[in-house]
Formats: sequence, structure tokens, C-alpha cells
Amino acid sequence: MATALLCAVLACAGKQTGAEEIPVSELSPMPILMPMIEPGGSDPLPEAWAEAAELFARAEVRCDEEAYADAAELFLGAARALLGAEEGGYGPSVLAARRSAYHNAWECYVATGDEASGARALEQAAQADPTLADDIAAITTTR
Repeated sequence: MATALLCAVLACAGKQTGAEEIPVSELSPMPILMPMIEPGGSDPLPEAWAEAAELFARAEVRCDEEAYADAAELFLGAARALLGAEEGGYGPSVLAARRSAYHNAWECYVATGDEASGARALEQAAQADPTLADDIAAITTTR
């Protein structure tokens, strides 16, 4: 659906009166972000969750401001905050939140056009997060 919407916007952009056509190759890709979903349940969330959620929210704001390099670092910080927090009843949610943060960081690096820095940053993240190392490697092959 997002692809169809982008195609519709691009098609209309060139048809506006007086609008300059922009080649698709010159457009900066907008990050496609995954959410950090707070799990439901009666058990208390891991202590690290609040810090990670704050960093994640700040990263989303920086994306809205098109400050993608800053957003990437904030997303990686959110993932780091959750390292080791998967013990207990919310393990799957913590892992999903880290996957989302890594994905979003990569999307932000792609949006800056600096995929090389993104690949290096995510390679370091994979070394620090061996549980999700394969997932992180797969993320960097998207786009």
C-alpha cells in the first residue's frame, strides 16, 4: 500500500501546474518505521523499558523533523537499553522492540544516504546483541 501511495504521489507531483518534475533517483527515501508496542499484562515491565520507550519516542520525533542521523542513534540507544531485559514474562516483547529499533535505525541510515555507516553501526549492534545477530544482518539487506 505504501508503494502504491508513493507512486500516486510521484505521478501527481509532475502533473501540477508549474511543478518541476523530480527524477525518482533524486528523491530521498522516507524511513518506514516499525512501532515499539508496549506489552499488556499484569507483571511489571522490565526497568529498562521506560528508558527505551523514551529514546524510541525521541527518535520518532527526530524522524518527523527529518533528522535521520540523530534518529538512527536514538533507535540504537533504545535497543541498547533493552539488552539483557528479555528475562521474565516479557521476553518476546523485548526482543520485538529491539528488532523494531534496529530496523528503524537502518531505515534512518538509508534515508541519510549513508548506508555504509549504517552497516557498520548495525554490525557493532549485532556483536553486542548475539541473540538478534541474524535478524540484524537480515535487516541490512533490505531496501
